[in-house]
Amino acid sequence: MAARETQPFAVPARGALLLAALLAAACAPELPVGEGPIELSPEVQEGFADFQRANEPLYFAISTDGETYGYITCTSPAPCNPADARGTALQLCEQAANGVPCRIYADWTGVLWDGPTTLAPAPTPASE
Repeated sequence: MAARETQPFAVPARGALLLAALLAAACAPELPVGEGPIELSPEVQEGFADFQRANEPLYFAISTDGETYGYITCTSPAPCNPADARGTALQLCEQAANGVPCRIYADWTGVLWDGPTTLAPAPTPASE
């Protein structure tokens, strides 16, 4: 399951967005970053690739079983509050995860998860 959200707003310059994001992140409470080994399902792998290709990625959250994700981006260009975005990514993931806890896997700077990540192989079609 997957969930995505974008927030459309306007910002004077891309540099202002980065500065605001860094300042807000520095003042924000501790991130619930995941830790330990994690295996990402093919669906989560595809979602993470979409997140990385996004114009303004903010946070990518995954369920602790590696089966579900949620992420948030800003649309071109948008002054998003990273603290709000972090919570939104977690909320989107948890809504789709059916009770499995979610943690932050990555933000706009890269992977934050503290532990090894493995990639589950894509299922092979059943032979006839």
